Amino acid sequence: MRRIVVFLLLILVVAGFAETHDVSIGDHFFTPQTVTIVAGDRVRWTNNGSVDHQVYGTGGLWDSGVLNPGDTYTRTFSMEGTFTYYDLLHTQATGTVQVDPLIAIEEASWGWIRHLFQP
Repeated sequence: MRRIVVFLLLILVVAGFAETHDVSIGDHFFTPQTVTIVAGDRVRWTNNGSVDHQVYGTGGLWDSGVLNPGDTYTRTFSMEGTFTYYDLLHTQATGTVQVDPLIAIEEASWGWIRHLFQP
């Protein structure tokens, strides 16, 4: 029972560390063009351009719909991998989200958790 409680608390703690990474949509470009995050983090695209844009994950993985100037779109990435996207309305604008595994957190920082699981 103790292990289940600890596991659930761990999930809550990790979820609390999720970050939001901002990508600016300009007229025909994304800044930064590549963003590196860990699984569970969010990416927020903001249309800072003067025309409409539409963030579209290659292969149809996601679609922001049309974003008017000033609009935002946020997506949570739960799986590791490299995800490319482009502006469906201005296809020369491309970008990449690199999602690293959550386990990339330094092992030493989790020593106290191992202690809880010892009999």
